[in-house]
Amino acid sequence: MKLLIEAASSPAPVTKSLVICVFLFLCGEIKSILLGIHNYVVVRDASTALSLIINSISKKSLRLASWSRVEWPSARVVNLVAVDAEALAAAAPFAHYVWAAVLESHHAFIRLSLARDSAYTKLDKSGGADTSCVQMMTVRHEI
Repeated sequence: MKLLIEAASSPAPVTKSLVICVFLFLCGEIKSILLGIHNYVVVRDASTALSLIINSISKKSLRLASWSRVEWPSARVVNLVAVDAEALAAAAPFAHYVWAAVLESHHAFIRLSLARDSAYTKLDKSGGADTSCVQMMTVRHEI
């Protein structure tokens, strides 16, 4: 974005701004495609886990003793398992996003830290006394 703003405010040729816009558009499209693939893989794995849970418990319910089938018939067991397994499969994407959000936050803090260090280095080289931009970029977090 910084390059695009600089290209728009300078007398540079329009092609430079156009190339930057196309690059930003392609980055957004790639991000969208990768997110779609990611969602597909998470839902596919959740569906596989759903079928594994239902299949394994259904097989075990068929091996129940005859005296226990009076209270717990196979159809009732399969119905209860299907409801619970479906809830687990529906919760799988959300559980995945919980740990992914922590990972993305960690990456964002690393990038902010690198940007802050870069800004300090630029100020030290220029000998500038104005540190307001660096103070705005400083991220304070407690452990």
